Amino acid sequence: MSSPRRILIVDDEPQIRMVLTAYLSGCGFSCTQAGGRDEALAILEQGPVDQAIVDLHLGMESGLQLIQLITQRWPGVKIVAMSGSVASAPQAAHAAGAAGFVGKPFLTLNEIADALRDASGDASRLAH
Repeated sequence: MSSPRRILIVDDEPQIRMVLTAYLSGCGFSCTQAGGRDEALAILEQGPVDQAIVDLHLGMESGLQLIQLITQRWPGVKIVAMSGSVASAPQAAHAAGAAGFVGKPFLTLNEIADALRDASGDASRLAH
């Protein structure tokens, strides 16, 4: 049996992190949370992460810059960006290196599941 896909959830809103962690853990993922850039980088330095969900607005920090840094230092990590500003955010997120994008608020949590599945290229890893 393969080990669960390891997901890093980066958002400055604790409630968002908790909801995503609860949902994705129930789908069989192993989730780790970070409230900002420095915490996310420390987690990535400590061990392997398969995918990351990164909010584009991390308080005073830029999620786009974090996505660029993760893409440069850990190119195997597939990133799904999320933001409440959807006008140009999807294009900016993809330009920074994100493999997927989800707008907030989520219509359903399945949007996150679908984005992770699409970004990983492995539809068999996540059931709805």
